[in-house]
Amino acid sequence: MVTKAIVPTKSVPPKNPPLLVRIDAGHGGSDPGASNGNTTEKSLTLRSALALQKALLARGIGASLSRNKDGKITYLARTFTTSEQLVLALHYDTAIANPGLWVFYNDNPNAAALGRQMQQTLSKFGTPVRFEHHTWKVWSDGTRGLYIRQTKKLALLLELGAVRAYSDAEIEARATAIADSVTRWFS
Repeated sequence: MVTKAIVPTKSVPPKNPPLLVRIDAGHGGSDPGASNGNTTEKSLTLRSALALQKALLARGIGASLSRNKDGKITYLARTFTTSEQLVLALHYDTAIANPGLWVFYNDNPNAAALGRQMQQTLSKFGTPVRFEHHTWKVWSDGTRGLYIRQTKKLALLLELGAVRAYSDAEIEARATAIADSVTRWFS
């Protein structure tokens, strides 16, 4: 009797991943974030989060999302669980305010070193990549709150560029670069 090999058609997430990355797609629902024409930050962060999750899963790294579709997400929904080893909060910004990319890090003792590595990784996209300790986040309703600083876990907030129309290839290139940097960090 001859048996056929089963070939998977898509990447399958690991059953018990040794590492879990929490990906927070910034904004959502009635909070569009920054915008440029018909392009909103909330749509870019969601596309980026989905692409990053796919890239991490392909490398055998578990990845959870704060949201996987557009919808209102509360501040409490962004609260991090006890299982992740790394938190990556994804954002984009207005071209006028911050034309380049930013890497913000929290108070975790390893965050600055990972942030520097991520800064080098993102510099391949040809714009200046600023590097800064994360302080307070001002929410769209004017309130101030802690964001990645609310966790002692390793956490970065990545501003991935100005809000504009990005091709799928551009989104995937950033996701791949970030996933490669995460893989290097934890290897």
